Amino acid sequence: MEKRAFEMAVTTVIMIILSISALAILVYFFSSQSERLEDTVRSQNSESNVDEVVVLCNGFARRDAGFAFCCERQKIVFGEGRSDEKMTCSEAKTEGWAAGRIENYSCSRFSCK
Repeated sequence: MEKRAFEMAVTTVIMIILSISALAILVYFFSSQSERLEDTVRSQNSESNVDEVVVLCNGFARRDAGFAFCCERQKIVFGEGRSDEKMTCSEAKTEGWAAGRIENYSCSRFSCK
């Protein structure tokens, strides 16, 4: 094979590999972000704000906003048949409606007044 033809074949293979890699990264990015979008859309179409509070609390945990997660009380609207409540994210994560939905965060560093 001529040198020029060999260079073209190698270049083509490298471009194909880079294209597939870029496509895989884009697919991963959009699939991981679609879960956040889905949570946000669900919270907008509901009488209760439970899903919104879950998203908010997970945001506090991801951003290491410990005081907000551990000390700030969020108003939780459950909808028909149940009265509203105010509780922190650390209290909410132990409730049945939030079981496994709110990320763990250690509140041992914070003293709430």
